[in-house]
Amino acid sequence: MILHITNGDIAADKMAAAGIAPVLRWRDVLHDGDLPADPTSEAFRAARVGFIVERGWAPEHLVASAFAARDAALALAAKSGDEFVLWFEADLYDQFQMLDVLERLRRYGVAADRISAHVVDEWPGIARFAGLGQLSPEDFKTLATQTPAPVDLDFAGRAWVALAGEPRHLAAIARAKIGGALRFVPDAFARWMREFPWTSDGLTLTERRVVDALAQGPASADDLFRAIGQAETRPWLGDLSFYDRLDALAEMGAIRADGDVYRAGKGKMPPRPWRYDPERDAVVAA
Repeated sequence: MILHITNGDIAADKMAAAGIAPVLRWRDVLHDGDLPADPTSEAFRAARVGFIVERGWAPEHLVASAFAARDAALALAAKSGDEFVLWFEADLYDQFQMLDVLERLRRYGVAADRISAHVVDEWPGIARFAGLGQLSPEDFKTLATQTPAPVDLDFAGRAWVALAGEPRHLAAIARAKIGGALRFVPDAFARWMREFPWTSDGLTLTERRVVDALAQGPASADDLFRAIGQAETRPWLGDLSFYDRLDALAEMGAIRADGDVYRAGKGKMPPRPWRYDPERDAVVAA
């Protein structure tokens, strides 16, 4: 059997409508919250469930049961000798999820020749590709006729270690030359490094874009979210994660919340343990 894995209910529903099944829906916001090293462990699941519940994004019983069922389905497929076809986008959000899946399969002992992937960063007729959810069922049928790309499990493992470990190791992955299904991982890591506070002003790239936008005048959270998304080559930050970042900026006084409108502030973000050094293009200890 072939198990198809993708992110997002919209994409999964359209895949099902195209006759692509079974589809395992992979959901997590891996660029936020702690990442224990072993994603197959109970500690990893507990950390991810705890983070999502703490943020108020979903009730604990729903998240815990969904993650347990998802993890069990992947483990069973790995044990049963299934093949795996991953369907993900090129943006940071999806690339991290793909690495999560691959690290689990690597730890389960699944050989690389049982795994392949469709990784999409553009589609004919879509001027600004933002996700697989933009594709129609007919588009998925077309994509399914294309040969999925192979995966390099060794590189995926090194990338996961860098992502879940000390940020100083991110630069090596960002500079790597890799093809196949993982060809967008270096770009994702390069973008992620810029989400650490910069040595120049102590702001992440997203935070700086918010501050710069509000310097031009007040704006609502939704307007800021749209503007920040447009500034990205490959949009990756979801609305809930973005609103959390607005709250953090407001709490520190870097911006001011005035009802539903945000305005420029004068405060600064506190020192944080890791910083992005643009001169070295690397994340360094503060």
